[in-house]
Amino acid sequence: MQPGDAAAVAALIRAAFAAQSVMTDPPPSAVRITKADVVSHLRIGGGAVAEVAGALAGSALWAERDGGLYLGRLAVAPAWRRRGVAKALLAAAEAAALAMDLPRIHLSTRWCCSTTAGCSPPAVSSRRRARRIPAMPNRPP
Repeated sequence: MQPGDAAAVAALIRAAFAAQSVMTDPPPSAVRITKADVVSHLRIGGGAVAEVAGALAGSALWAERDGGLYLGRLAVAPAWRRRGVAKALLAAAEAAALAMDLPRIHLSTRWCCSTTAGCSPPAVSSRRRARRIPAMPNRPP
C-alpha cells in the first residue's frame, strides 16, 4: 500500500464497516476514517490492498506493537465478500510479520450480539481486548 492509495482505502474502509451485517452501538470508528488517517498510519506502519481486475476489493492496515504485528482495519468491499479477499490480506499480513521477524499477529474485534436472548460475550473475547493469535505456529516464540 502506498500513500497514493489512501483516499480509495479510506473510502473502502468506510463502506465496508458501514455495511456490516449487525450494527453496533456505538458505531465503529472506522466509518469516520479519512485519507489523512490512512496516510498518518502509513508513516508508522504498513498495509496491503487487494485488487481484482483493477478494482479495489479489500485492504488491511498494520503496525508493529507489543512484540507482534497489530492488524487493524481489515476491510473487504461488500461486493467481494466470501471470495477469499480477507484470506489473501491475512496472508499478506503474515508475510509482513515474517519479514519483520515478528512471531505473532494481534487482532482485535468487537463482539456484538444480533439477538437479545441469552447473549453473553465468549470467555476469550471482550469488546476492546486484543487476542493474540500465533501467525507462525512452527516457529519458536
